[in-house]
Amino acid sequence: MKKPEVAWLQVSDAEQLRRQWIDGQTGEADRALGSVHKSCVPLDIEIGHRGELAWLGPVSGHPLRYLGLAPDAGCTGILETLGARVKQQLQERCPAC
Repeated sequence: MKKPEVAWLQVSDAEQLRRQWIDGQTGEADRALGSVHKSCVPLDIEIGHRGELAWLGPVSGHPLRYLGLAPDAGCTGILETLGARVKQQLQERCPAC
């Protein structure tokens, strides 16, 4: 059976998640990424921030990628940027595609 390659994670409070991890309370981070297969490449998609969740991928064993968007990106800008990133990752995994 093929493993999923895309996962959607929503973190409501990045700072609280970081504090919990530092304090050894890994529950929310474990729940967020525990069911995500290691072949998935989670994207840290942030609007107007500077990679607040970039630490989460490495500590969970996932090759997390950061994708920063301008605050005025809008839905179309977000979808275009995501489409370009997904295409890039697919080409990296399968150069013949």
